[in-house]
Amino acid sequence: MPDGSVAWLDEALVSALALACVRDHGARLRLPDDAVAAALAAIPRRLGEAGERDPARLAAAYFVAVAGEAALGGGRVLLAMVVALVFLEVNGREVRLREDRLARAARRFVRDAWSERRIAAWFAEPGG
Repeated sequence: MPDGSVAWLDEALVSALALACVRDHGARLRLPDDAVAAALAAIPRRLGEAGERDPARLAAAYFVAVAGEAALGGGRVLLAMVVALVFLEVNGREVRLREDRLARAARRFVRDAWSERRIAAWFAEPGG
């Protein structure tokens, strides 16, 4: 956001995004219970409390947290990308890429064990 503030995603929104992934994309995802959704929403917020304000860095933290949450089962990589992109959008940064390119990028992040820093750099690039 222009004033340096950050719009955070809360657990209700993370849960709603998971439901949308199941409904719209048939993701084989277990919907997060309140505790899991709250934990996922809190991870980037802790970085923010420590002073981090870079939207790309915080989006990468969301991606890594969600993609790594085994309790979500299959489909969590799709959800991770959706959560990260929504976070970027509500904080004034749009990533304009076709859905298939976004899906390939998300799978590559996980398959090739990209670091959170490298994922942040990808989110920071114009066009992702």
